[in-house]
Amino acid sequence: MNNEEKILAMLEKHDAMFEKQAALLEKLTNDMTDVKAAQTEQGKQLAEQGKQLAEQGKQLAELANRVDSIDTRLGKVEDMQEELRSSVNTLAKKIDHDVIPYVKLLDEDYRQAREQPVLVRRVDSLEEDVHLLKNTVKKHVQQLSMLEKAN
Repeated sequence: MNNEEKILAMLEKHDAMFEKQAALLEKLTNDMTDVKAAQTEQGKQLAEQGKQLAEQGKQLAELANRVDSIDTRLGKVEDMQEELRSSVNTLAKKIDHDVIPYVKLLDEDYRQAREQPVLVRRVDSLEEDVHLLKNTVKKHVQQLSMLEKAN
């Protein structure tokens, strides 16, 4: 083979290689286009997720504010509950020291009042007996007087 043929063979190999490289370059270009399209779509999705994340952040902040408000109100309720406990304890002490002795006195008075009707009936009965005795004594005095006059 002479030089010209060798050069032509080499040129043909280079042409084939260039065609392969051109096909490969075209394929790479298409792949890059696909990658750019995918990146654009991913960018849109990422932006949307960023918006959603920002919205969730706002919602989380609102919930945190609500929880703080609830904690504050719960603290107030607990304070009020403690005040009520203290008031109830104070009231219980006052009842034990001040009210119960008076209730006991009232109970004693009530017992005495319940017993009075029995005493009143006994007094009434005694009055009747005394009246009967008086009448009997009067009759006996009259009878004795009549007997003395008759003698």
